[in-house]
Amino acid sequence: LAGDAYDGIISEECQQSGGKYVELKSLFSDESLRGPEGVEVFRGVSDSFHPNDAGHREIAKAVLSVLKVN
Repeated sequence: LAGDAYDGIISEECQQSGGKYVELKSLFSDESLRGPEGVEVFRGVSDSFHPNDAGHREIAKAVLSVLKVN
């Protein structure tokens, strides 16, 4: 995938800053988490690249799964 080079850099930067990298490309490969293309939404017309509501929920779950709350 085109983002693979960025993933390595982002992961390294996260680790150097004491953070935790959360891989999201597996979510992108699930087409049900994007689109549908051409639907009128609150900020314009949807596309097949950006996450839909289900995609945003899965991203949030992935990020929250690595957070620690004291």
